[in-house]
Amino acid sequence: MANNCYNYVCFDGSNESLRKLQDKFDKYDDVNYFTEFGDFVLDLSEIDNKAWLASVRLAEPYDYGTKWWDFEIHERDYFRDEDMIVSGDSAWSPPIKLIEAICKKYKLTAEMEYEESGMDFAGFVSIGHKGIVLHREMTAHEYYYESDVSNWMENLSYNYEGCEKEELEQIREEHKYASKGHLQELVDAINKINS
Repeated sequence: MANNCYNYVCFDGSNESLRKLQDKFDKYDDVNYFTEFGDFVLDLSEIDNKAWLASVRLAEPYDYGTKWWDFEIHERDYFRDEDMIVSGDSAWSPPIKLIEAICKKYKLTAEMEYEESGMDFAGFVSIGHKGIVLHREMTAHEYYYESDVSNWMENLSYNYEGCEKEELEQIREEHKYASKGHLQELVDAINKINS
């Protein structure tokens, strides 16, 4: 089974730059390879498979951070919006390298969140038009904790359902990022389920 990484990216900048970027993103289905798409978005090549394959630029499959990205562009109001939201799954890892290159090329900023629960990682990335400003990577559980404590508790309580009391003591060690109060609440909820 393939591991998909969910990505949420909000590009901010001038309407003109975002319109140019969306025009490029709208042609994603016209390419065969993600690296070809990345090169096209960054104006390194045109969408022409023969020319691209014959070019001297030989990008690695993960040159832009991932092998593919199955995304959707959320509806924009061209007359008022100064942001463009793109979300969807990528292969194994987030397309951070591509997003950073886009911000530099189009003079945009981006806020990005990604999560891959199968490999247990997630993160937040802030990118300016000169590059990455902040990148915080963490476990997927820590990401869920920071995003929505009640869902984090509910999901973990199912993971530990039926565990022995000794195993429950490991919760505090495995989830040090959480507050003592939330950890105690989680242990109490699991004990209630298991009783």
